Amino acid sequence: MSTTTSTTTSTTTSAVHGTDNGTAPYAATRHLLAVRQSCRLAVGQDPGTLSVTTPLWAQPIRLGDPAVIDAVQSLQAGPRELSELMLEVTRGAGGMTRAGLLQAVIGKLQQVGVLDHVLLDPDGVELARLTGKGPLPVTLARTAPETGRLSPLAVITVEGGRATIQSGLSHLQVALDPGVLAVLVGGGLLDQSAYGSAVARFLESAALWEVEPATDREHRQWSAAELWVHRLSHESGSSDAYGGTYHLGEDFEPLDYVREAAEHSLELPTPDLTALRSSDLPLADVVERRRSIRDFTTEHPSLAELGELLFRTCRSRGIFREPERGVDVVDRPYPSGGSMHELDVYVVAPGSPHLERGLWRYAPDRHALDLVTDEEAQVAVLVNDLQQAATLDQPAPFGLLITARFGRLMWKYQTMAYALILKHVGVLYQTFYLNATAMGLGVCGLGGAATSHFATTTGISPLAEGVVGGLVAGHPGSVPESPWSTS
Repeated sequence: MSTTTSTTTSTTTSAVHGTDNGTAPYAATRHLLAVRQSCRLAVGQDPGTLSVTTPLWAQPIRLGDPAVIDAVQSLQAGPRELSELMLEVTRGAGGMTRAGLLQAVIGKLQQVGVLDHVLLDPDGVELARLTGKGPLPVTLARTAPETGRLSPLAVITVEGGRATIQSGLSHLQVALDPGVLAVLVGGGLLDQSAYGSAVARFLESAALWEVEPATDREHRQWSAAELWVHRLSHESGSSDAYGGTYHLGEDFEPLDYVREAAEHSLELPTPDLTALRSSDLPLADVVERRRSIRDFTTEHPSLAELGELLFRTCRSRGIFREPERGVDVVDRPYPSGGSMHELDVYVVAPGSPHLERGLWRYAPDRHALDLVTDEEAQVAVLVNDLQQAATLDQPAPFGLLITARFGRLMWKYQTMAYALILKHVGVLYQTFYLNATAMGLGVCGLGGAATSHFATTTGISPLAEGVVGGLVAGHPGSVPESPWSTS
């Protein structure tokens, strides 16, 4: 394997620098059309048709002319130049009519994202590919830029051993040979006369090239990662797999919603919902009173108060195992996409007469707290992290860490799953806020917390479960009347 890799790297590097065994630089690359790797073209079952298959749809296209069908279908075997295809179909009588039909079909396939643009070096090495996902057009920029550089909003990933560059500004992406990527990142792309201009044109087509650094507010307010995730999560048309595809269903069983009880478990008091319905403040009053509270009294909430807050906010009201796929769907006080409910709540207790110091996981199916750890050093790190995140002078009476069991949701959903998790966190925040306000407690939602601390404390892989939100809570020391004094 290492020998093959070494040979490939050597060939690629010589191609990138425009030389071959010491010969003079080659003049130009070849610009070809290619079938997108996830699509397929074939002669249709019905006479005179071309069968087009994509990850999202399959459809026959009636062309009638066998020469045009053969020319288009030949792209399935490998990239070809449009001029070569035109030459094939224009031979003989009716050639101009067939040329027009070929041009129309090629244009249609590009409009629905079936055909890519590819650059090959003289040795047949693929240097760059302009491609996309989903049924959106793969459109080449009219001209190549003469100056510029790679956009700072570009995101580089590795797919199939090749570097793929994309951003949140376009559904298009450019796959690059590793040697070309090195030249691009080094700032010398346009110095490469053999391929620099052509690659820059591909990058321009995918909004990955900037002639001058962008100084406007709209560009500067975005980080590359946030813009990229924003587009991937919300632009369903630019994906081959979006939404509830159950893409892991054939390889993995769904994660059970109910988790095994810990050795040390503490049953929480259950509030009387009938009494609460008659004694609670009106919803309109609760919403108007809602504030973020960072000033707490030294009196710690009782176990009954903590239990009521968790019960009202995030207990399980029902669990149903779907017979078709065997996945648990759950009813809780706040909504969740697909009723998957991947969020869990952990209580960080700094120590009080009511709850011993430690990290506790709330078991929503049993309305109980399971002790995760009371190891002093680990708990101290979590308590301190929440205190710093909330900018408090001393630890809050208790903290709440919201985690996501990613596999609960990502087993079903593709592309949009993480954005969906963040939506759920926002819904859960508001549910905590409103219930705490109705109870006379104070909470403050946090912008972030250290996921690494949680992973170290629990021993759970951050790929399996991680912190996605957090709050601090207690009895309010003071409640600001003005909404401008706090969030």
